[in-house]
Amino acid sequence: MKNNSYLINIIALVIFAVILLIIHFLVYGTLPTEYKTENFYIMHLFLFFLTLVIYLLRLKIVKSESVFSGYYFLGTNLGKIIACCIFLLPVIIDQNEKNYAYVIQFLVIYFSYLFFEMFMMIRKLRNKY
Repeated sequence: MKNNSYLINIIALVIFAVILLIIHFLVYGTLPTEYKTENFYIMHLFLFFLTLVIYLLRLKIVKSESVFSGYYFLGTNLGKIIACCIFLLPVIIDQNEKNYAYVIQFLVIYFSYLFFEMFMMIRKLRNKY
């Protein structure tokens, strides 16, 4: 049952990521950006794998019934933000006005993953207690 729970959560994350990718791809064509399509996919892959790793670590902490799970959630969010800042650093340093659209797209995708994680963790904690 333990592996089944992890598998269900991974499938939910993959389905969410695919839906998010499709929506972003449809909107991407209408946005005034001059970024290559490969940057589009790199951004999605980076956020997906970062979310996957942190989400699986959070599930492990929730299953261990630690009293520090709330602090762990905040700590992993801080680590995720730092990783995203490092990822965006070359774009931010460039200081080109066209880069703002890329950064805003990145933040929208980041917050979409964050809301998904929060929703799934709240649902997991409700089922637990």
